[in-house]
Amino acid sequence: MKIWIISLYDPTEIDDTRPMRFLSLAQKSAEFQHEVTYFSNTFRHATKKNRFEKQTTVEHSENYKTIFIKSSAYKKNMSLWRLFSHYEYAKNIINFFNNSQEKPDIIVSALPPILTNYKLSKWCLKNKIPYVIDVIDPWPEIFLRIVPKWLHLPFKILMYPFYYQVKFAIKNASGIFSISKQYIFWAEKFKSRKNQINDVFYPSVDLDKYQKEMSKYKRINNSKVRLVYAGNLGLSYDIPCILNAAKLLEDNYPGKTEFIFAGLGGHEDLIKSYQKDYKNIDYLGRIGHTELLELYASSDIGLAQYSEGATQSITYKFFDYLGAGLPILNSLQSEMSELIEKNDLGLNNLPGDFNKLAENIVQLFDNDLLNLYRKNAINFTSKFGDNKIVYKNYIETLQQILT
Repeated sequence: MKIWIISLYDPTEIDDTRPMRFLSLAQKSAEFQHEVTYFSNTFRHATKKNRFEKQTTVEHSENYKTIFIKSSAYKKNMSLWRLFSHYEYAKNIINFFNNSQEKPDIIVSALPPILTNYKLSKWCLKNKIPYVIDVIDPWPEIFLRIVPKWLHLPFKILMYPFYYQVKFAIKNASGIFSISKQYIFWAEKFKSRKNQINDVFYPSVDLDKYQKEMSKYKRINNSKVRLVYAGNLGLSYDIPCILNAAKLLEDNYPGKTEFIFAGLGGHEDLIKSYQKDYKNIDYLGRIGHTELLELYASSDIGLAQYSEGATQSITYKFFDYLGAGLPILNSLQSEMSELIEKNDLGLNNLPGDFNKLAENIVQLFDNDLLNLYRKNAINFTSKFGDNKIVYKNYIETLQQILT
């Protein structure tokens, strides 16, 4: 197959971070000898910095390359500049498609952004090329969480153009893939094609590589239970809940816990202020992938705490932690909490309930229970979250669409 893969937000081969969903798909497709073109962005959303100043192509092998499509930089996630950047990207990528001498057998495109998928769907229909939309976040639905309930109807009316674009793109797709069943259910209300193939492929990790890299580092076995939060420190993540639980545990079980934070975002200053007063809190800032694996190897538990109303379903953090053998303490009320409870992968609490979070941590002072969850984490990942299984099935389903 000749596969084109489009993602504005995932890392690429040139970024100093671990592969995520679409880069992993590109890598595995190339390994299986498919011809892969991965379309990314000159501007990197995660760091708010330009990778390149103009459109650039980077060849990785004979059958695999990345094309960085030009779009403008922006500083804030919620801003008109970001909308303009999306508009510019959609315009430039369609111009590239129109001028390209090559045409793919199939296209896989991440949702969001909305406009790129809308323009893509129209281009694919015109050129009779099948395409798959892979739902990472249910835009524009996700923005309802920041709007008071009494404004939901006016908001939906205001956002009608975006809903129309999403509906058009989804109903004309040959397939809808997603990181969770929850998002497939959301997308199915828009679809109309009888032969559309819908499937779930969890966000996965390279389990063999994870375990091999982590074996280089010795897990710290001491009297402290070490908990790690690695990722975005933005306001939609319930960092205050973790900090309040850390405070409570230090007051009641001094010297028993250690909370490690790694990442960037709006809660950085809050973490630093707690760090001054509590010995069980440590902030590392942004770290690279190698440092992250070393951190995981020396930790006992992964923290996944989200603010009330969060719309995420299965997050990248899920198998990121489980693949490292870390049980999860989670507050996301979604398919993720169901999987954790059903498969004994950790413990759940309600958003903002730092008392329950602290109580769950105390439960895991029991080494036998902690080790059981660790074992379950690896076994579950090997069945449902290992790259070599997930992307083999993903690529086979793409081939099924073409038959």
